[in-house]
Amino acid sequence: MISLGSIFSTKPEATPTPHVVALITRLEAEANVHPHDVSKQLALFEALLDTKLKSSHELVITRWEKMCEFVS
Repeated sequence: MISLGSIFSTKPEATPTPHVVALITRLEAEANVHPHDVSKQLALFEALLDTKLKSSHELVITRWEKMCEFVS
């Protein structure tokens, strides 16, 4: 995802390794299939936060906000 911050940033964000990308992709797919499974949501959030990337932190916030919007 491209943002104004990433375009004008003086320091580019690191890119996760292919292994990390594959892990997050798998965890996201599992979390999407089981949206009410807290452990699957937390596993995805933890993996995203472990990357220590701003874009990953933003994804956690966005996903959390969507979950709060659609799930009481």
